[in-house]
Amino acid sequence: MEKLAEIIPDRDLKIEGTIFLREAVRAIIAGRNNQILMLYSSRKGDYKFPGGGIEEGETHFSTLLREIREECGVTIKEIAGEAGFIVEYKKARDPGFDLFQMNSYYYFCTIEPGFQEQKLDRYEQELGLEPVWIEPEKALDCNRKILRFHSNTCSPWVEREILVLQKLKAIEMEIKEVRGKGERNE
Repeated sequence: MEKLAEIIPDRDLKIEGTIFLREAVRAIIAGRNNQILMLYSSRKGDYKFPGGGIEEGETHFSTLLREIREECGVTIKEIAGEAGFIVEYKKARDPGFDLFQMNSYYYFCTIEPGFQEQKLDRYEQELGLEPVWIEPEKALDCNRKILRFHSNTCSPWVEREILVLQKLKAIEMEIKEVRGKGERNE
């Protein structure tokens, strides 16, 4: 899978020593009218891709199934492809570790029709996370504003999700270019 980016918010952070590694999977779910399914935080006002941490014994696919069902109340039909992954580094909070590393793996997924009740963790409930269909450009603009004007209080995933939304925008432009060339050649 292609590495999309590395995020090191603290420029003085040294990428060395003992690392606490957390790995997560996230779904990019396309819908009608060029919209994607994201989680909106009514408390923070940002958007994030649904997904979460891989638990011991889980595969990427089984984690996606569980997390998307819990957070969005939908069932994944299939993983349609890999979008890439992002590595984030932060100072470790856990004793015995110098560094926290988060690897987030993004997958293009399709879902079965219909929504069921969410089963959110406590912190997700406190954030007011709710699944919404939104155009990627609108989610990108919103997250950029939040990062620009509320960088000290925004959710820790905002910068990461901005990078993925930018990647989606670039992919969309490539698809339009290919379609345009095909139409000119007909």
